[in-house]
Amino acid sequence: MQFNVDRSLFADTVNWAAKVLPARPASPILSGIKLEATFPNSITISSFDYEISARETINADVEEEGVILVAGKLLAEITRSLPADNVRCRTQDGKLEVVSGNSRYMLQEMPISDYPKLPPIPPSIGSISADDFRATVGRVAFAAATREEANPIFSGAKLDFNDDELSLIATDKVRLAVFSAPFSGKGAEIPAPVIVKARVLQEVARSLLPEQPQVEIGLALEGGISAISFTNGSRITTTQLIDGAFPNVLGLFADSYPIKVTLSREALAAALKRVALVSDREVTLRFRQGEVELAAGQGEEANAAEILPATLEGEDITIALRPSFLTDGLSALSNDFASLHLTHPIKPVELRGTDSIEQPGDNTFRYLFVPIRIAG
Repeated sequence: MQFNVDRSLFADTVNWAAKVLPARPASPILSGIKLEATFPNSITISSFDYEISARETINADVEEEGVILVAGKLLAEITRSLPADNVRCRTQDGKLEVVSGNSRYMLQEMPISDYPKLPPIPPSIGSISADDFRATVGRVAFAAATREEANPIFSGAKLDFNDDELSLIATDKVRLAVFSAPFSGKGAEIPAPVIVKARVLQEVARSLLPEQPQVEIGLALEGGISAISFTNGSRITTTQLIDGAFPNVLGLFADSYPIKVTLSREALAAALKRVALVSDREVTLRFRQGEVELAAGQGEEANAAEILPATLEGEDITIALRPSFLTDGLSALSNDFASLHLTHPIKPVELRGTDSIEQPGDNTFRYLFVPIRIAG
């Protein structure tokens, strides 16, 4: 195998594929990245850990076809540090030679015969704009559980498709995020909702190519295969679906809220960050007519307080919360104002965005979190 390739293009693709590589692979062979050169002008770079695969085909001047498997993280580090714009790669004596400018590296070939075959790409069911995909994942996936739990369902996000809309739902049992975006279905039978690991969705969203405006979504649910794919230009990610039934969490949203508080989103986020400096575990919010008081810390400990103007509809109410629960939700909003909907000091609080104090709040994005019970 022998090819010449642009350093920036090569490094971007290798480092993208390396993100799939497991920190502690079940087998050493799964730490490899596969390079496959096809005459006259393309190389396919791929990685696979049985659960997630990444593959991308890029342009290159191929002088000799071939395929090789090498240590993926090492190759990624090398490509990031190459000094010249052109990279020349060739195989010789069971090694991959990488040359750029005056730098030359030799990487030991890994036994490619032991490497698992990449999974097939599921058939497409439709597409979503890259901007909408990025926004949808950003507003929902953060609410999924980040640690492994007895029930892996909560580490995933539920994807619910119809011909013109894609809805995402995620929860870690103490908070819940829901968002919908336009989806262009292909008119085939609409599949049942599926569950995808939130961290995979986040990585796909982070890795979208800026010049590619669409994300094609494929789904395979037959023949013992349960997988989804995301194609953005030349980049294709596949991942296994999470088995199980997602809980019916939409019923956690109240039918009506007797108390509503509206205030500046940026002001609330900034004040919450300042007050939480003395306690990142608990902040108290006291909602009164015309204002909200944020307070943290007590007794002889460090403490902080700040008052913001706010519009209150309903009775005065005081709640306590983990500041990260609210700041994460505020970060997902794009509106100028935040609207908090409440029923009781220890019952879930719904956060919505709104463009003015007079508006009821946009329910395209809905976020729910559980307050902390106030001592005494």
